[in-house]
Amino acid sequence: MGQAGLSPSARWLRRAVFAAVALFGLALRLPQLDARPMHTDEAVNAYIVGQLLAGQKYTYDAQDRHGPAQAALAPAAHSFAARAGGEGHAKPSGITRICLRAAARAR
Repeated sequence: MGQAGLSPSARWLRRAVFAAVALFGLALRLPQLDARPMHTDEAVNAYIVGQLLAGQKYTYDAQDRHGPAQAALAPAAHSFAARAGGEGHAKPSGITRICLRAAARAR
């Protein structure tokens, strides 16, 4: 059911419950994130992004991956971040840094 038929207080309650569930999920997932094993998709994606940032070519395989968007957007996002930071390279943070470290270890 969409929010159009809900009263303002019901809409507020729905948003508050969603936010509480999302924050609870983050509270469970984020502590000591670097000490936990990555989900398989995260590891594969980190490996692919690592290859792209190292200048290697990536060929999309529809039978093996979720979609080509990450491979298409990762180099552009990295380039944009590098220019926005005013440095010669972007400084990844959070999960991106953890994924790139894991990809480097996998080689």
